[in-house]
Amino acid sequence: MYIKVVTMVIGTLMLSFSGHASETETLDEAEAYIQVNPAKTLEILRTQLSPDKLGDSEFIRWHLLNTRATLQTNQIERMYVSLEALFTKDNVPYFKTKLTSIMSALGIWLRRENYLEEALISLNCSYKYTTSERQRLTLMNSMALVYRQLNDYSTARASYDKAKEIANKLNQESIVAMIENNLGLMDLDEGNVRSAEQHFRLALASYQSTDKRSGQISAGINLLFTFLIQNELLNYQRLYQPTATLTEAFPNIAKQHLLLWLNSYFEHLQGKVLSDDLRHQLISIYPDLESDKIRRLVNNHLSHGLHISLPEPEEKQRKPFTQPWFDKVRKCQWRVDNSLF
Repeated sequence: MYIKVVTMVIGTLMLSFSGHASETETLDEAEAYIQVNPAKTLEILRTQLSPDKLGDSEFIRWHLLNTRATLQTNQIERMYVSLEALFTKDNVPYFKTKLTSIMSALGIWLRRENYLEEALISLNCSYKYTTSERQRLTLMNSMALVYRQLNDYSTARASYDKAKEIANKLNQESIVAMIENNLGLMDLDEGNVRSAEQHFRLALASYQSTDKRSGQISAGINLLFTFLIQNELLNYQRLYQPTATLTEAFPNIAKQHLLLWLNSYFEHLQGKVLSDDLRHQLISIYPDLESDKIRRLVNNHLSHGLHISLPEPEEKQRKPFTQPWFDKVRKCQWRVDNSLF
């Protein structure tokens, strides 16, 4: 990935001497940053290209890149604008070649917004159009996340176990890491902290070997959480600084907020008195943590020790997703010309 980014940057510098980069080259550059610096992806998309002035294929590609980068930076509210824009082009041949990616992104957004039945519909539609085993594995993971949110842990674990077996056979290390991380989160939900720690250790090692920065941050923060719960303060100290360095450089505010909660609790355990300013800051950022399940973990394991009273996340009423274009997702009957792939 770093080689790809460097190559793209060199190419861009050469183009600055020979003329303007084409739309395709600019989109290539934006995509090259997606894993290592999604904020740079967003900067390129928003300052160098106007999607409404692009041709259909480039328009679709712009909005797909925007959904991926906003997801990685936890700007979920910005995902929807691109998702809705994509469905204005659903008869374009290029849209049909990207059905798996589009339906997968939609499924993730629907899950994050608590449209859980619709999320499964979208992910199953995505699965219908998969063209690789890696895509199928990623979708199995996404569906398991929905089942976790539905508190159907047995179905979620069965899906993870099946996906993990296949991913190991195919040497898909980054997907194995993602599965291990999510298994750890389920163990944390259920209070199995020692088992969660082992899953997070495996996830972090795999993310480090595949150099996936966002994964290293997630698994690292989750592992720090288990160390605090178990009062393993030396392990916490060893892991904190490398995790903090990555987190501070990565544009995901929710992760930065969770890390602040964790380190405030660590400093409390070290005897440091919590200042009124920090107390107010922790209370103010609590609603911005990534999910209700994360908020529940913070409330159960950190807030009481810091003598901070927080509201328990309420069970959200699930409502139907009623946008007219979603009927096409329910039917999931796009005619795809396989020669386009």
